[in-house]
Amino acid sequence: MPQFTVNGIFNNPILTSAKWHWNTTVSPAVVLGYSQQVFDVTGVDQLTKTGLMPQDVQNYAGVPLTLQGLTPVPLATEFLINLIRQAEDEVEQETGVLLAPTTVAAPPEHLSAAADAAGLLGGAQLLGVNYDIPETPYVFDYKRFVDEGWGVIQAYHRPLTEPLDANVAEENFTSIKNLTYIYPLLNQFFRIPTYWLVENRKMGMANVVPSQNIQMLPLFSMQIALLGFAESIPGGMHMVYEAGLNPPAYQNEYSFVKQLVAYKAVVNALSIVQGTLNVGAIERKTEVDGLMHSVKYNMAPYAGLIASFNERITSLTHKLIDLVAGPDVEFL
Repeated sequence: MPQFTVNGIFNNPILTSAKWHWNTTVSPAVVLGYSQQVFDVTGVDQLTKTGLMPQDVQNYAGVPLTLQGLTPVPLATEFLINLIRQAEDEVEQETGVLLAPTTVAAPPEHLSAAADAAGLLGGAQLLGVNYDIPETPYVFDYKRFVDEGWGVIQAYHRPLTEPLDANVAEENFTSIKNLTYIYPLLNQFFRIPTYWLVENRKMGMANVVPSQNIQMLPLFSMQIALLGFAESIPGGMHMVYEAGLNPPAYQNEYSFVKQLVAYKAVVNALSIVQGTLNVGAIERKTEVDGLMHSVKYNMAPYAGLIASFNERITSLTHKLIDLVAGPDVEFL
């Protein structure tokens, strides 16, 4: 069993928790809904991250989402929910914006001793209990802690979640719940107090600004760099943070995101439906000698509509990326 040591200035150890509603009685855990809070209040799961439902997709489509045949069949509710979920995943992957409050472990501490050294209560972190999605650990870069660097951290996902409670407890004031530096091969942890963190939540950025025992941070920064004989250490930062759009965000500057997701779901639905749609012949041709007669059918009757939706998707995707884009952090 690896031996873990810990240094630094401590907040009290914390217990992190998943934001989604999970079934943890099976292994691996399975997502039941995308808001534990909604389930606790209503007893009903939120089946999509944005709150979009099949009727919303039908409304945005503007044409019946029905498979044609001898007996026309509307696309099933469960199938449309899956299309919405696929569209949500695509938006998150293309923009880095999480569409629902999410606890991210970068990386999950799977050993109890490592969790203890990192200042996490409850032992090893479990999917569906302590976090919703895993991430790779971050690169420790010593250059970000000298001159005007102030230890710049750029989260892989954004925006960092805004606390909704005006009287939020001190341990929940920051979106980054736990931050530790570690020299991986020696398993030495240095925990950073969350009250040292200054966050730009929209851009998913934070700066480490020491406010007490200031000499500890540069000393450890030099120590960890010297241990690796380099100014950057792969996997040298471990972090647990909360990111994603809260419900109020969809009523303000992120209101267009639901439209973006709906358009993506509509395009996938129309692509399926149009293959069963026969709009009749669009061209007939008969050779003069009467030996050949040809009929041309439109096999993609929604092609123009799909192209129009795709143009809007491209525009809204760029709008979302620009909204949360932070500066490029470089050090010379």
